[in-house]
Amino acid sequence: MRVWFIGLAGLVVLAGCSVAPPAAEIREKDDPFSPSKQMATGFVRVPSGAATVGLQVVGEVDRVTGIAKAVARVQLLYVDGRSRHYEVARNDRAEQLPLAVQATKGRCGIGGQCPHEEIVAITLPIADLRRVSAEGYRFKLFPKFGPDVLVSIPREMVANIVASMDNTSKRKG
Repeated sequence: MRVWFIGLAGLVVLAGCSVAPPAAEIREKDDPFSPSKQMATGFVRVPSGAATVGLQVVGEVDRVTGIAKAVARVQLLYVDGRSRHYEVARNDRAEQLPLAVQATKGRCGIGGQCPHEEIVAITLPIADLRRVSAEGYRFKLFPKFGPDVLVSIPREMVANIVASMDNTSKRKG
């Protein structure tokens, strides 16, 4: 278990030092075997008090219909006595956003504290992204156990992914 924690801590440190593209830069993937064209922001750490939060926004545009979809992939790293099980996401109007759990890691002995990692995907309303405020797009994650987490997607990331999806929708096919 200690090796896993040390490895997790090392990854967090290396993520801050890597030569990844800037978070707002968009990478496009046009796989002819996929029903949609995909684009993604870089991976960024965003401030939060309850966990270390990693964030990436992924956009998809259907090749046939041109319909766009955006998903926030959120990685939550924290040390706790048990897994929190983040299961609900809500926007600033208290509307529930579709959430899918992608991964959960971490298991503690009785009374112990250990590292946990949860990865969730939240479907974001395109209309809300188009009218993003100066503080970015914000939503809150609510767990079964423990503190909730406010996630703020920086305005520049939102603007770039929306522009990329719009450009792809115009070139559909």
